Amino acid sequence: MESPDPVALANRWADILGASTVSTETGAQIAIEGGVIDVVHGDTEHLAAFHVAVTDPDATRARLGPDESVGGVRLVLSAD
Repeated sequence: MESPDPVALANRWADILGASTVSTETGAQIAIEGGVIDVVHGDTEHLAAFHVAVTDPDATRARLGPDESVGGVRLVLSAD
């Protein structure tokens, strides 16, 4: 993912996913099971939706909020 503020975007996604972040030279990484999501600096954010499998969709929705989106990006949640 790219963002003008990659650390803030990574922190927001990590909060929603119940994950942690690590700062990098180019932005940040979100630590997820089986790998990481890199968030780097870019002029704009362009992302329409993620399909995310989580262990507890209801808890994730509670952290996400009523519109199930972050910065206009919709999350489609399913049980892992």
